[in-house]
Amino acid sequence: MQTKSKIEWKLIKDSFDKSEVGALCVVDGTAVAVASFIDDKDGNNDGTVTKGEKFGAFIWPISLKGRAAAYVATQAYADPSLLVAHPELYNLRGTLVARFGASMAMDAIYAVYFKRPVGSIGTGIAKKITADKVKAFAIRKGFEKVVKDAFTAATK
Repeated sequence: MQTKSKIEWKLIKDSFDKSEVGALCVVDGTAVAVASFIDDKDGNNDGTVTKGEKFGAFIWPISLKGRAAAYVATQAYADPSLLVAHPELYNLRGTLVARFGASMAMDAIYAVYFKRPVGSIGTGIAKKITADKVKAFAIRKGFEKVVKDAFTAATK
């Protein structure tokens, strides 16, 4: 016979300005997940992504995916009442921050060591295939995407 799990959500507030930044999911008394109310691209965590923040995230060579979840977990960890009630928050925060940091490190390695050579090779291949600049651009970007996806799959 299955028993129903008790699921509750606890609001997480920013430790600086006390705004609500996310929620902690607690299942049967154990913290299992965090949900963010802010976007990964929201640089100042005000709840809105401005055009400047969108542009900054677009040109930034390192992915910001997972930043908001790591931020919310860190804010939950900074709340002593949550940390005392849910000591597993220590591991949850560590896992989320480590994943975000590892993804940033892999993106940085790709940006430093692979992005330029792959772009140059893609340009050379595109010039051999077509003289049309638009088609050449599409071929180069497609080549870069395939190599980036292969790098990501190989490093997971």
